Amino acid sequence: VPLGNGHHAAGFSGTKPRFVASSFNDCDNVFSIFDFSDPKAMTKLRTITALELGFDGSSMQKTCDPTLATGISLRPHGCATSKANGKTYCNMAGAGLIAIIDTDADPPTFTTLQLSGTGGGYVKAGKGGAYVYTLQATPSEANAGVDCQVGQLVTIEAATNTVVHELPLLYKGAGCTDKLAGTDEAAVGPNHLRLTEDGKTLFIALSSPSSDPASRVRWHIGVDLSNPAVPVQTKGIPVGQSTNQRGSAISGDGKILYIADSVDGTVTAVDTKTLDIVKTYTVMPNPLQVATFGTFEGPSQSVGPVH
Repeated sequence: VPLGNGHHAAGFSGTKPRFVASSFNDCDNVFSIFDFSDPKAMTKLRTITALELGFDGSSMQKTCDPTLATGISLRPHGCATSKANGKTYCNMAGAGLIAIIDTDADPPTFTTLQLSGTGGGYVKAGKGGAYVYTLQATPSEANAGVDCQVGQLVTIEAATNTVVHELPLLYKGAGCTDKLAGTDEAAVGPNHLRLTEDGKTLFIALSSPSSDPASRVRWHIGVDLSNPAVPVQTKGIPVGQSTNQRGSAISGDGKILYIADSVDGTVTAVDTKTLDIVKTYTVMPNPLQVATFGTFEGPSQSVGPVH
């Protein structure tokens, strides 16, 4: 089925053969919802445009323009579905806006939720779906003056579709006050989320701009979800060096987090309970992604993205 322009993310219904697909650079097709009851003849149920999302051209901030010449780029960059209410949450990173899409409705409907920051975009539903988590690149040290901050984790309550918590993300862990300005880590931002099977720990991979190969990432972020409504950042996890995006995956038994260190040519293994480094494996030059295969996952089901 044809989608809009740009790369895409998707979120699937938990009860019907339906999914929503986003398009990164398309004002006329920001989201499309499909029914795949017949996979050979999928049916488009609805297309959501920038105009329907409120971008009516009345001002620069209300104009959708992927080129950024006359407006802003919406940049939908992550979708996840809550098991609690069946709705799919998609982060439009450029606008700092969440689209909350009911793919099961006939026809599908949506509402929007404004966030306080922008950028980032990855979305992950917590265990059971009562809370949905998303990453934003701002506020950060570069624009808010908070030393060591590289973005924020936003918590959305699915029952009310409201923001209930914003957690400043500190590069080197809870309590970090180091200045990043002037270092090769100054441009670091949040990239993707990994959730342990018990739902109690969230790991945040960091990335650096693809346009700056000299930029480095040397830390990984852990978040305690013992109280899922009020996430708390843990101690920092010092890992190998990487640049651009770094892959990560949690083992099927939930005990080990594996992190690819592209610059060092290593993979760091982290104990998900203690957050201590278990082992560092020397692998190959420039490892970018990692997946796990084993007794818990099955022989052919990977955990985490494989590109």
